[in-house]
Amino acid sequence: MIHQGSIILESSQNTLRPLVEALSLLNRWNNLIVYDKTVGLAAAKLHSILSPMMIYADLISKEAIKFLQDNNIEYHYNKCVEVILGDEKKTCPNEILARELDAEELHAALVERFEIQTSKD
Repeated sequence: MIHQGSIILESSQNTLRPLVEALSLLNRWNNLIVYDKTVGLAAAKLHSILSPMMIYADLISKEAIKFLQDNNIEYHYNKCVEVILGDEKKTCPNEILARELDAEELHAALVERFEIQTSKD
């Protein structure tokens, strides 16, 4: 994530954990630009909490595109897929969860799943 030309979050992990951890610490930022390798529905909903100006994704799902469009979040991507797959070549469990919850509920569920300490703890 970039804010006013400075990197405020960078991770090489292939999970949502760094984003979930960051959301527990960050507030909304004006002019936030997000660069994410993979943006499925879960990542799109989590990113939306920060009200980004733009999201750049290498890989994006059709569900993420619909969510971003419905929430007026500008995005760019290199490749679009039907759905983000997990380790067993099935729909990622986080994507399934994201279909059932709004952004804040999803964040709370993933904080619990990843056992992340929040600033409220």
